[in-house]
Amino acid sequence: MLLSQIPSGAQVMIDANIFLYAHEDDPTLGPPCEDFLRRVAQGDVEGYTATSIIAEVTHRVMCSEAIRVHGLTPRNVVATLKSQPDLVKSLTEHLTLVEHILAMNVVILSVTRDVLITSRSYRQTHGFLSNDSLTLAVMEAHGLTALATHNGDFDRVPTVPTYKPAP
Repeated sequence: MLLSQIPSGAQVMIDANIFLYAHEDDPTLGPPCEDFLRRVAQGDVEGYTATSIIAEVTHRVMCSEAIRVHGLTPRNVVATLKSQPDLVKSLTEHLTLVEHILAMNVVILSVTRDVLITSRSYRQTHGFLSNDSLTLAVMEAHGLTALATHNGDFDRVPTVPTYKPAP
């Protein structure tokens, strides 16, 4: 299903890639993500995300900006930023993006001890990596069943309908 097909009033978990495609102005995936996030900001759809997703978005935006602004390569960006804190201090996009997310009416859910325990079953049963298993466990803990994502891995859980920016 597509993001545009999410009914008004729906409660939807928002995965990192939705924020990232909207932020990066991806010509194909950006506009439907921007439209969906606008609906969340306007209160037409109830949007939720997790602290782990915000952390992932922040990390990826920091790395992307460092590559673009400081000429780092994807291969060395993390090691370079870790060894040169002044470069990290010069990065700003992650700050404004998080402020933007906070201002758009998105409810940010915490990763708790119980969520960590539940996430284990998603890794063992469905083969999810850590961040995706945390997303599913947070959803389960809060009774959320719909997910906005462009990650096809979530299709392995038939009880979680996914809404994507493009087919």
